[in-house]
Amino acid sequence: MTPKEYCYDKVAKPGSELFYATKKIPSEKRDAVIALHAFYQEIESIALNTDTLAPTKLNWWRGEIIKIQDGKPDHPVAIFLQNALPNFSLYTARVLEIIDAWEYALSVILFEKFEDVMTHIIRTAGAREAMIAEILQNQNVSTENIYSFSFIIEMTHYIQHLHSYVREEIFYFSEDELQRFQVTAQELQKYKTTENIKTLLLFQIEKIKNAYEKNAITKPKTIYEKYMKSRLKVALAVLQAIESSNYSTLENFIDITPLKKWWLSRAP
Repeated sequence: MTPKEYCYDKVAKPGSELFYATKKIPSEKRDAVIALHAFYQEIESIALNTDTLAPTKLNWWRGEIIKIQDGKPDHPVAIFLQNALPNFSLYTARVLEIIDAWEYALSVILFEKFEDVMTHIIRTAGAREAMIAEILQNQNVSTENIYSFSFIIEMTHYIQHLHSYVREEIFYFSEDELQRFQVTAQELQKYKTTENIKTLLLFQIEKIKNAYEKNAITKPKTIYEKYMKSRLKVALAVLQAIESSNYSTLENFIDITPLKKWWLSRAP
């Protein structure tokens, strides 16, 4: 398997959301987008499998990113980043910042306030999406909107994969929100959706939907806007599926079909 095949298999398999969202992006730019997503998933996977070696693994990745500068990376994702982004030096600092942000998140049991959660999302998924916007030569969408898009996508992903995140003690529900809805981390770790947890999830989903309405892309014109609108529509459809499941993401993984993802990516 080549580095390119490894990355596409990791984040953009046929039938996946990214497979369809990136389908109309010109091949060279699509490779760069997929390379960044594959890198992000490698780093997030380390955080999602927290153990005593996590800081060592993240530090190893710092070395890989520096190796790209010297033209001698070892990991297939790092090799593909080098091949897909000839001007990688423009992104080095921000890629390293993503590693730093995830390492910091490992040391945080609970974010105190929602603003702290948002800061984490901006430093991680937000940094990834800002780089993708540059690669796709975005000129119409503000940085603030890009961060809002990142919040919508990342929080939807978090709620969809809630069981996995809670298992690894990663909580995107802030301490003040948990207190407001009388939910504890220990209660979430029982993996049963109580009425309080259901109310908490309803609140989170409404917050995501409000951000979607506020930042809606009504008539996408650029490649970036079409890529992002496809991703946002899939996120909204996933939220609707979660609502239909009675918010049971602690017990089940809720998703929509590849056919629906394909249809949403094509619909205006």
